[in-house]
Amino acid sequence: MAEQPVRAERDVPFRACCGKLRWALMDAVESLPAGSHVGALRWGPAEIPVDVEVGAVSPVRAVDAILDAAEARLGPASACYAGQGALMIDGTS
Repeated sequence: MAEQPVRAERDVPFRACCGKLRWALMDAVESLPAGSHVGALRWGPAEIPVDVEVGAVSPVRAVDAILDAAEARLGPASACYAGQGALMIDGTS
């Protein structure tokens, strides 16, 4: 069964250079209000499903979960893409 695209209520854009993805994601996550649900990461050639609720875990753990999903989908080189991406926010609790 094919994955359904995330229907985002809004996107939180970011820019990152090679090796700086963690810091760009940290800035993006910390800009969100508690209870925001990140449903996907748009990065490189992919829309990567994630399931992270901001405030339910520390920002560091939220970013680690997003990075783990990116690496699982794109491989270890995912942190070396450079360019624009977005966290896709699909709701709040």
